[in-house]
Amino acid sequence: VIIFSRSASFYCFRCDSASLYNDFEIITLEMCGRTACSLCADTYFKTISGIAGRNCEWNDKDRYQPSYNTPPGSFLPVLSYDCQGDRATGDAVVQMMQWGLVPSFGPVKASLNNARAESLMEKPIYRRLLNSRRCVVAQEGFYEWQRTTKKPFFFRLLASSGAGDKKGDSPKVAQLMPLAGLYDEWKDPNTGTILRSFTVVTTAASKAVSEIHDRQPCVLDTPEAVARWLDTRAHPFDSAAVRPLLNPCIRLVWHAVAPAVSSSKFNTPQCMEPVKQSDGIAKFFRKVKPSDEGDLKKEPTKEVGVKRSAAESEEKSLEEKRKFFKP
Repeated sequence: VIIFSRSASFYCFRCDSASLYNDFEIITLEMCGRTACSLCADTYFKTISGIAGRNCEWNDKDRYQPSYNTPPGSFLPVLSYDCQGDRATGDAVVQMMQWGLVPSFGPVKASLNNARAESLMEKPIYRRLLNSRRCVVAQEGFYEWQRTTKKPFFFRLLASSGAGDKKGDSPKVAQLMPLAGLYDEWKDPNTGTILRSFTVVTTAASKAVSEIHDRQPCVLDTPEAVARWLDTRAHPFDSAAVRPLLNPCIRLVWHAVAPAVSSSKFNTPQCMEPVKQSDGIAKFFRKVKPSDEGDLKKEPTKEVGVKRSAAESEEKSLEEKRKFFKP
């Protein structure tokens, strides 16, 4: 197996041992490419039900398994609204789905783990789902690798204002990070088995996140945003209520994690733990004390003698909160 990186994608050339130069298979993996969710099934369902904001069902809960390092191809819990006709409506439903979209007309050779928000309307494979099969993939966070150093970082969603227990408390991270997605169903003509699968929608990174990577998932950072994304009957994709949901979320915090996270076989609670960037893998060969949320990359704020806009004021507030996550 030969792997090399180009821009925001990884290319993997795989061939059999009998022929080194023939029969290559090319696989493209575009970020976001790893997530984590360590919650037990009951806690997850309670949290996602609160996010859904309506009656919620989960009939295949027994298939759920917590994971600290989840790659594409895995089955994850996915939130959607019941479909009636061409539009989603009714109660909220959680179903286990495979990460990596398999269209209803059958598998394709291209990697469909992620879908670029900027081109959703241009590609028929996604366009047909925009007003009927939007979904939410809620995870504790996602991993991203810095383009220049290839070091991994774990990203989480900063809880909304007022989430602290008392005045002066350090800011908290949200228990789940809802990601915008699209899903589909394919019926295997040989077995009759129905495969439900999904893709995560990504967008251009915010100014702060761009120092790590140039892409990030579309995060639905409020219950209202989740409802607007899921309710395709009330909010068509081209409506003013939906398009802003695809803008980069600025309420993200992150810390460095161990390089071993690069292997999906490394799947322990240590995956999500912060490490000092100089520690690397050596951290796991000595006993250490639990640390705070870890290193965060700060975006500098300009100190100018003029009145700040609402966006600048919000960004400054977020930067002040991020200081609490330094080790």
